[in-house]
Amino acid sequence: METVKTMTDQRDIYRSAKLLIDRYGYDDAKLHAAELANAMLEHGDMDGRRIWHRISSAVDELGDTIPTGVVH
Repeated sequence: METVKTMTDQRDIYRSAKLLIDRYGYDDAKLHAAELANAMLEHGDMDGRRIWHRISSAVDELGDTIPTGVVH
């Protein structure tokens, strides 16, 4: 039987959040993570749902560090 590594490492969570922000921008990254969490729920994948909620929280944390306005 093949063992599958689950993505529970915090570095993986934050790396995924950063990739979402880089690809979609902060607002759309939040939306994308929420959509994926909902898709996991619809498929009965509670572990996947939990992971996407963790990624969504990481997107929030990283978004708090993104400068807004004009940077001089």
